[in-house]
Amino acid sequence: MSASTTTSPKKPRDYFTWGYWLLFLLVIPIIAIWMANKPTQVSLPTLNQNLASYSIISANDVSMKWVDMNTVAVNTVRNKQDLVGHYTLTAVFAQQPVLANQIGPKPERPSLILNILAAAIPANSATTLGGNLRAGDVVSMAAVPLSNATSSPTIVFDQLLVLDVKSSGGQTVIILAIPAEQWLSYLTKTRNAIIVLARQIN
Repeated sequence: MSASTTTSPKKPRDYFTWGYWLLFLLVIPIIAIWMANKPTQVSLPTLNQNLASYSIISANDVSMKWVDMNTVAVNTVRNKQDLVGHYTLTAVFAQQPVLANQIGPKPERPSLILNILAAAIPANSATTLGGNLRAGDVVSMAAVPLSNATSSPTIVFDQLLVLDVKSSGGQTVIILAIPAEQWLSYLTKTRNAIIVLARQIN
């Protein structure tokens, strides 16, 4: 009598394990491709509302916003403190990164930019101090009468903030921060007169 031989049942294939590893091998490349093409976000200061030219930027005007780094220009302002206390040189729109050439320097005397009117005067090499006058400079203004050679020059302002020096239509102009309450006095003193600007040299 021959010994009977028994065979153990064949172990079923673990299709779940195979499916798991197949899914894993497919997901990893997909994640890698997505991460490689994912836009890099950077937090930048933006304005909460539109600001007109020559407006002071306060802390309440600025908030941080995540922006796609690929759309950010090289000269974009990246620090909130580089906006607060400065003023705009052009109109700046809300929720948009601010460029460095859109803002002026932070005035050393903030009072000189409060309650002001921005006024432009024609410039030449004399009024621009030989081309050395810059936005943010503080100057004295005098008026020299044209009609009466015997009249003495008049000091119009002891301290006046230069908001900007820019060219428009081939003409250079100086944008000055004229105190609003002295606007009429400024017009009266500079009527029929040559305007002379002087800057103190420390």
